[in-house]
Amino acid sequence: MSTKYKFPCQKCGFIFELGTTQAGQDLTCSSCGDVVEAPKLGVLKTLPVVGGTESLKKSKKVGNHIATTIGLSIALLFGMMGGGLYYYSTTLVTDLDIEGELKEFNENVDAAKPEVIVAMFSQLKSDQGLGEWREQSVVRYNKQGAILKTFAFVLMAISGIGLLVFFFSK
Repeated sequence: MSTKYKFPCQKCGFIFELGTTQAGQDLTCSSCGDVVEAPKLGVLKTLPVVGGTESLKKSKKVGNHIATTIGLSIALLFGMMGGGLYYYSTTLVTDLDIEGELKEFNENVDAAKPEVIVAMFSQLKSDQGLGEWREQSVVRYNKQGAILKTFAFVLMAISGIGLLVFFFSK
């Protein structure tokens, strides 16, 4: 079975169903009686096809457009979230100056009167050790910053997957 192509009458819009053997021929419209020249073979093959293949091509294009839109949306959304989170995580991370902290602590201990140190020590309960351990805020922020930075990289990787979907769906 040969492929037939849809060609509209220029005057009334009647649809001719043309085969490749009719390319370039004069046709008489059965609706309005006008004589119409059928397009040449190259142009004829660009016209819509009669039957179900046109709708299949159209649905593939729609599917590609949806995949392209989803891919680009994922890339933009997760890329922006990852970039913002990475920027925020870098504001939390601070350099640890251990030598400076130790020096300041030793100066404070050296400057304290012995009575103050004895009073603080006497307040400690022997069954609780030295009391509740608390992480310094600098250390805590550095840990949170590292975790957030890792999560930002995961978001950016998802963004990369979205870009792959975008480029390969075209």
